[in-house]
Amino acid sequence: MHVVAEQDACAVLRVLVILSVLVLLYKCVLGLQSVRLTCNVYAGITLIELATGFFPYPKWNSVFEQLQQVVHGDPPRLDPRSNGAGFTVEFINFVNTCLIKEESQRPKYTKLLEHPFIKRSDGENVDVAQYVSGVMERWDQEAMDQSA
Repeated sequence: MHVVAEQDACAVLRVLVILSVLVLLYKCVLGLQSVRLTCNVYAGITLIELATGFFPYPKWNSVFEQLQQVVHGDPPRLDPRSNGAGFTVEFINFVNTCLIKEESQRPKYTKLLEHPFIKRSDGENVDVAQYVSGVMERWDQEAMDQSA
């Protein structure tokens, strides 16, 4: 299990949110925005997996089961008493806000970018490529240590 530290997840998160905005715009240009779930829900699912080291849904037998669960089932949540233990209230709130399925209650991307969890990192200069390389090197080292 590889859990991403919250401060490191923030850098990755900002990239995910920006990518989500770009994907949403692309979908709008192509006329595909009739899909009810937008990308921030999928970003929230990814954040839970990054933060906890576990995918927040049971294993599916098909892509159709996956779509059924994500679109029609309850969204996963971070809970400070269980899978969110050790994370700040800001982080938990941000992830759970991303996972709001009801479009009329889910904040727009511009509002998400104003969330305290995101704003906290505004002054930081993060090299995401270097971070990911470092994580991959640590995983390689762990694998070599386990095989020795």
